[in-house]
Formats: sequence, structure tokens, C-alpha cells
Amino acid sequence: MYFITGAFVAFNIFGSKNVGWAIMAAGLLGPSAALIWHLVRRERPDSFIIVPLGALVLFTLLFALNEGLPGA
Repeated sequence: MYFITGAFVAFNIFGSKNVGWAIMAAGLLGPSAALIWHLVRRERPDSFIIVPLGALVLFTLLFALNEGLPGA
């Protein structure tokens, strides 16, 4: 949730799209790496991976609809 809040502040208060997208990308790295690690070990991912990853993906889509894609 810290990454979502930081990206929201970057987008809306400071008006910086590049910083907002960098924060969202950084937030997606941790849960994505944990998901890949669990898939490599053939374990079922638990809610500590699925919930943060789902929230970040949802807010990434919402920010893309609201702010536009990075570089556009």
C-alpha cells in the first residue's frame, strides 16, 4: 500500500508521471519475484503474495486509465 500511496502522491500532488510509474514498477517487483519463486519451487502462492500483487495490478490499471501509460 505504500507504493500505491507514493504513486498517487507523485501523480496527483507533484504531477510527475515518470516518478509515479517508477514507484508502481518498484512496487510490482517484490510480489512478482515472490510469485515466480513459488512457481519455480512448485508451491502454491499464499495470500501474502496474491493480495498485494492483485492490489498493485488493479491500481496500475486504474492509474493507466486516469494518467495514461508511461511514455505517452
